[in-house]
Amino acid sequence: MRRSGWGPPEKDLHSRHLAGGPPVLCSRNLSDAVEHAAARHRRCLQPEPSTPARTTTAPAAPTQQPGLLAARVQTLHPQVHDLTARGWGIHQIARHLRIDPKTVRRYLNTADIAQLLGPASTARTSLVDPFKPYLQARCNEGVTSTNQLLAEITAQGYRGGERTLRRYLISIRGTEQAAPPQPKVPSARQLAALIMRPDARLTSDERDALADACTRCPDLATIRDLAQGFTDLVRELRGTDLFSWLEQADHADVHELRRFANGIRKDLPAVTAGLTLPWSSGAVEGNVNRIKMIKRQMYGRANFDLLRKRVLAGN
Repeated sequence: MRRSGWGPPEKDLHSRHLAGGPPVLCSRNLSDAVEHAAARHRRCLQPEPSTPARTTTAPAAPTQQPGLLAARVQTLHPQVHDLTARGWGIHQIARHLRIDPKTVRRYLNTADIAQLLGPASTARTSLVDPFKPYLQARCNEGVTSTNQLLAEITAQGYRGGERTLRRYLISIRGTEQAAPPQPKVPSARQLAALIMRPDARLTSDERDALADACTRCPDLATIRDLAQGFTDLVRELRGTDLFSWLEQADHADVHELRRFANGIRKDLPAVTAGLTLPWSSGAVEGNVNRIKMIKRQMYGRANFDLLRKRVLAGN
């Protein structure tokens, strides 16, 4: 089922293959790879910070020094990659280094340690954000009372507290004009949804949003071209072009898609057959899942004879 607007990456790529088998697994793995790659490049879409003019000069903020977290990342990141190269598993590394397995996976998915030490890729939103233009206009008119402004925006639907409002008013008092509203940056999941969805099923706004993101970040354009090229292979059953696509993925500077291509090579005959032949094991997989569901419904208290009768009765 397709979601309207932003939504998760679609997995129904071809009606003859989507019941199961290598094409579906590849498509799902590709969606995950695209989402991880998009998350790594979302920082390119962040607007440049603009500082409003002030009548008074504020003291310069002290330079932030690397803390304990940065030192820990710099120590653990090379150890994780070294142990992985020696054949250790994720959970074995997690026990050895006394960290969470999710942290191990995140270190393995990030080749450049600078990406782990950089600034956060997403900016936190505040309950004051929808009312910032109004508050700036009132401050320009000379109304700076926190209690009065709190009453005014509360009547307009503000649900935050006085402390949040006061913190924002301190930052804008004395400014000449409000900072222009910054465009919302789509999440990695939303970007993956646009990339994986067929162009014919995108709205004009979604198509413009994807084109704008690819213009601002050439790496996202490469991710889009490779992902759409593979989904075309799935939809059009062009398994003969798979080798050409693998070569393109190898030469692209997107390690998530290179890892996806290496995974395909491990089961290349099955994937090639799935992208070429019109048959699928989906019907068999569907019946196996249905039998497992019936078995779980009996909580393991019934024998094979009852299971057989329930399966036959369901047909």
